[in-house]
Amino acid sequence: MLPLLNVHSSYQRLELTMLRPWSKDPHTVEVGVNLMRAAWGQRLGEEALLAVLAHGFDTLKLPAVVAGHGIDHDNARKLLERVGFAYTHNILWGPKEIEVCMWAITAENWNENLRSS
Repeated sequence: MLPLLNVHSSYQRLELTMLRPWSKDPHTVEVGVNLMRAAWGQRLGEEALLAVLAHGFDTLKLPAVVAGHGIDHDNARKLLERVGFAYTHNILWGPKEIEVCMWAITAENWNENLRSS
């Protein structure tokens, strides 16, 4: 079982960031970021995502991590791009078949991003 890492900030800016097996392929690890609206625009999601990715790549030695977001969610796209994810493809997800943009980052890309920062 994959260890989960949850990061929470203050009550008024609750955020949750986690690594978990991806529902479409349990051998693939997915990262998720959820923020209350009050926390949007403060880069808290980016800070939490970077910490969780560091844990996944540096401690758990994961080879890659995927993430997805609704097709019209531009802020999620920008967040994933900022931390080094690359777009891979779109999928239809869930019983309502919502179109989701999928992204991935490899351990190699993670380490290159750290060196260039």
